[in-house]
Amino acid sequence: MGTASLRIAIVTENFLPKIDGVTRVLARLLEYLHEQGHQALVIGPKTAPLSFAGARVVHMPGQRFHWYPELQWSHFTASCGRALYDFRPHVVHLVHPIHVGEGALRWAARAGAPTIASYHIVMEQYVPSLGLLPRIFAPLIISRTRWVCNRADLRVCTSRTMVDYLRAHGYRMPLVVWPRGVDSKHFSPERRSYACRAQLTGGHPDRLIILYLGRLSREKGLLTLAEAFAHADPWARGWHLVLIGDGPLRPFLETRLANLPATFTGYLDGEAVPEALASADIFAFPSTTETYGLVVSEALASGVPIVAMSAGGVCDQIEDGVTGLLADPAIPGSFARRLMDLAQNASLRARLATAGRAVALQRSWTRAMEWMVDCYASVAATPRIPVSAVK
Repeated sequence: MGTASLRIAIVTENFLPKIDGVTRVLARLLEYLHEQGHQALVIGPKTAPLSFAGARVVHMPGQRFHWYPELQWSHFTASCGRALYDFRPHVVHLVHPIHVGEGALRWAARAGAPTIASYHIVMEQYVPSLGLLPRIFAPLIISRTRWVCNRADLRVCTSRTMVDYLRAHGYRMPLVVWPRGVDSKHFSPERRSYACRAQLTGGHPDRLIILYLGRLSREKGLLTLAEAFAHADPWARGWHLVLIGDGPLRPFLETRLANLPATFTGYLDGEAVPEALASADIFAFPSTTETYGLVVSEALASGVPIVAMSAGGVCDQIEDGVTGLLADPAIPGSFARRLMDLAQNASLRARLATAGRAVALQRSWTRAMEWMVDCYASVAATPRIPVSAVK
């Protein structure tokens, strides 16, 4: 279909106002589609706004997970099918399909609409920390996601590391990487601020600021970071830990880090996030469950040296000793040692920051979204015969 206007239906159980890597990428995608003159329809959770970037959002009924209240178990209903029928999409994009993916896939098969499934979250790594009930349902969730993805016309994921992982876990090929970008003007070393450092440290801007940005939850590896910081004698070393974000682990972390130089900011909005990132001395990212990790790219763009785990999609972004330091998650104390190495070496921090910024400058959201639109056009150009009329 070339550059002709496309009608893209996006079916997702995860959308705004929840803020995470998936919803931020979807927001970028919808903004790009709108700017380029394409039409979009979102079938999303009942908590979502009614519209975004020119796209209508159709709500699905659902129930919240009590162990993860920011998400809900949605249901693809007849009204969702009618909205798709009226929209007549050229492509149906299934965003990490779990429960609603099967209904949307069956609708697409009956309508003769091609499908793309994008994989974003390694659920089997998340559920062990969420309690008994999620562990019971985990095999069903994992197998259903794989079933839907394998029946889509094209599968995309977030990193080369994830291609290897999914291939090993029974996902069909082709499985291609949907590239990611970063806004290197919004996230920039120029946003570094002495006043921000003073605010983050409670009036001690000359301390060495170690910053984490993201959800405060067990699967993000924050117990590892908290223990590494607490045992490093931060008062004597002049360190200050800043945790930006919120989540179920926050009360525990506040107790563990009580009487230590640590600041919990909660969620920050707008310009406060890039300013805080650029004002840090080290970005600490102990998660082992990332399929990509957008915030890593943002830290690179901000000119902040990174200590992260050598796991998941983070490995696609950081070259150990060149653009950051990677710790081995299989070796106890590895993250703490790498953090200490970086904190004690100002010249290493400067070298990694410069190299990381240079890598970030090569990443473009425009190219990333152009790539996805090319995928849409490619699968839409392949004719399909509807299984039956859909109304």
